[in-house]
Amino acid sequence: TLFYLARTCEDLGDLEAAYNFYKERVVLTGWHEEDFIVRYRLAETIKKLVFHKKNPHYNWSEALEYYLEAYRMRPHRAEPLVAIA
Repeated sequence: TLFYLARTCEDLGDLEAAYNFYKERVVLTGWHEEDFIVRYRLAETIKKLVFHKKNPHYNWSEALEYYLEAYRMRPHRAEPLVAIA
């Protein structure tokens, strides 16, 4: 439920709420594919907050760490590496 709530907030443009819900979900364990995508979506949300919203409370190094976590979980998925590049 947290994942879908975060995703809805992200799609509606409420990135700070999405960030908070993703952060709650990321500490939980569940289906391994969802665990991967939560880290990836959290990194994407942080990236949007840093580069598009110019929000000083967030930083690229946090996004990078979540991208790398996602990649380590599912090294056959290229999305995190593409996003970093």
